[in-house]
Amino acid sequence: MNSNIENFNSPKRVGILANHIIPQAVELGELLKFNLDKKNSWWVKNINDLQGISNNLDGTDLIITIGGDGTILRAAHILSLKEIPILGINMGTVGFMCEIEASDCIEELPKYLNGSLIVEKRMMLRAEINRNGKKVEYDALNDIVLARGSKIRVIEISVRLNNTHLATYRGDGVVLSTATGSTGYSLSLGGPVVSPSSNLILLKPIGSHMSLHGGVVLDHNSKIDLTIRSENSATLSIDGFIDLPMSDFDKINVEVSKQRVKFLRHKSFEENFWSLITKKLGMRKGNII
Repeated sequence: MNSNIENFNSPKRVGILANHIIPQAVELGELLKFNLDKKNSWWVKNINDLQGISNNLDGTDLIITIGGDGTILRAAHILSLKEIPILGINMGTVGFMCEIEASDCIEELPKYLNGSLIVEKRMMLRAEINRNGKKVEYDALNDIVLARGSKIRVIEISVRLNNTHLATYRGDGVVLSTATGSTGYSLSLGGPVVSPSSNLILLKPIGSHMSLHGGVVLDHNSKIDLTIRSENSATLSIDGFIDLPMSDFDKINVEVSKQRVKFLRHKSFEENFWSLITKKLGMRKGNII
């Protein structure tokens, strides 16, 4: 069996994380709790109720998110150390990482609560920030973006790959994305869509003024070091919702994280991946490799 795939039996304790910004998401969570299989133990929390979620995770073997891809990203950060699979119900715009559409969930969800299922493991990136002799780490399922701050001025970012200088990008910044994140910000910059089972890292500059503007595709053993070489302010964004101000000569070391995010699938996501590309992203720019 593919090392990114493992078997999963019917869950016994299920948690539902709803995006509170979408009123219907909370309502749907309560509806599912009271109307689905009573042999399962259920609990429902707002995705932002971190303490409430933490208090209920023990013994939970499946998390259902109700919202969109942003809700899944937040859940992934909460669950990365717990290795609890995520099943996404889409109430967002694209919902590319979601397995079920909200309109179909009452009919479809029982199929995921009974019988033998598949868990797909997705790679994450780890960013280590070195500043004033101190280190802090963040994991990202989608992407790590180092970009200019609020002022519309170019920044310079020196990029080293495996201790060898690759390039100094002068522009709006750089994006480092996983295969999962290849359908996000990187794609909007003209980057390729990468099969989700591949453990690749995509490096894509933003508005760069140089010949390597097309970016590079790196293997999972790569170690990337980013250093800001600019007096202009910059921001480091982790999965689009953790934003950190950065300054001249701050360093960010990026490599594959030891943590992985698990997704519950009725059948291998790989089988349906390219049809989903056509359905959900077919009108967007980008190459498919």
